[in-house]
Amino acid sequence: MRLVACVDSTRSVAELAAVLSRIATLSIPSVTERQDEVDRLLEAYGLDAATKLGATWLGLLPDAPERVLDRGIATLDELEAFALRLVAFRNWGVTEGAKRLGITPGAMSRWARRWKIQT
Repeated sequence: MRLVACVDSTRSVAELAAVLSRIATLSIPSVTERQDEVDRLLEAYGLDAATKLGATWLGLLPDAPERVLDRGIATLDELEAFALRLVAFRNWGVTEGAKRLGITPGAMSRWARRWKIQT
């Protein structure tokens, strides 16, 4: 029998190790520690988003990886959410992009302003 646990700190790993006889750990560094991989990660999430939304364009401009790092995206979940909104925004704009994501146009507009993406 195997148990897979996801923890967010080394202290939690130590607590698990105290009660389990055998343990193996896998550490996934934050996005900020993988700067050389951000462009590939963003492209992969963009491809997933395009497939999910039925988009024809990823919407990634050359400065996208720098925007991600400058704004402090640190987790893969945050990166995935950014890619999903960016694909929707670039392909369909504020109103239709928001509709496809199930959010309000106002939320999409605020997101674009926060990221300094022209609407």
